[in-house]
Amino acid sequence: MKKLTLFLASILSTMLAVAQNNQTAYEDSDLFWFDKDGKYGYVDHSNKVVIPARFWYTDNFHEGLAAVEIEYNRWGFIDKTGKVVIPAKFDYATGFSEGLALVYLNDKYKYGYIDKTGKFVIQPIFDSGYIFMDGLALVIENGKTGFINKTGNWVITLQSDPEGDPGYFHEGLAYVPSRKNGQLKWGYINKTGELVIPYKFDNMGNFQEGVAPVKINGKWGYIDKTGNFVIPAKFDWAGEFSEGLAIVSSGDKYGYIDMAGNLVIPYKYDDAGNFHEGLASVAVGSKGGYIDKTGELVIPAKYTSNGKFVNGKARVEYNSEYFSIDRNGNRVR
Repeated sequence: MKKLTLFLASILSTMLAVAQNNQTAYEDSDLFWFDKDGKYGYVDHSNKVVIPARFWYTDNFHEGLAAVEIEYNRWGFIDKTGKVVIPAKFDYATGFSEGLALVYLNDKYKYGYIDKTGKFVIQPIFDSGYIFMDGLALVIENGKTGFINKTGNWVITLQSDPEGDPGYFHEGLAYVPSRKNGQLKWGYINKTGELVIPYKFDNMGNFQEGVAPVKINGKWGYIDKTGNFVIPAKFDWAGEFSEGLAIVSSGDKYGYIDMAGNLVIPYKYDDAGNFHEGLASVAVGSKGGYIDKTGELVIPAKYTSNGKFVNGKARVEYNSEYFSIDRNGNRVR
């Protein structure tokens, strides 16, 4: 059963959000999980133990609560004091998103959604499920794929494809796949399920700040919500915009463009992250640091891993130790 729990943890953690490395802060989080003698607890920015290591497995805090494996193969939720607020009665649970959490019941082999009292507001009837974003969640039930609303009603039914999963809704649109002449292509639907941008792209990203990165004819560019290119497809890869800038690549190097498509930070980094609170994590060789919007490396590249800044602090790893730094690169104590 432990293998099943860890497998579900892996799959559902991937669903939850943008991929995050160990102990990276979420928007509402000032606590970070740690492990000791095979159990997990939480520390604060100064690495002071706030919740002792007593859980079998843990997730990050979302909307004030964290999903934790309280008993062996039994998950519930705790608050930031460590108090159990939803008892251990699920075989797996994700973090809360938009007031609801996706949970799994092994005796039914089904997923459903609970509120913050632990009550099922959408019964466990789904073969697979994702978190709510923009008021809708992607689910699969008896081979049927589509989106439900927060009452559990189906609002959009989609064709499924084993090689391409629909995306979350962002800014009112979600990318969806379809096959044209045997080739997988991508377009975008609105919240009524109407195809508002045709299936013509080879790859795609979410809409952020009014535009989305898409790939066509081997190159990436950006479209608006009408499907028109506002930045030509000329990049080897392109990411979503954040704080007015987006990561793009040329060969194996990364830089940043502005909303006009101008390269404002040259291709010189080995990896790059989105801007948050005016700073972005970048890699120089195998080490990570932070740049500002002029491209200046304001916090040296010396970390094994480094997360985004949230409320003026970022979680980093240095010499096999995790801790938090401030915007000047000083360790938080």
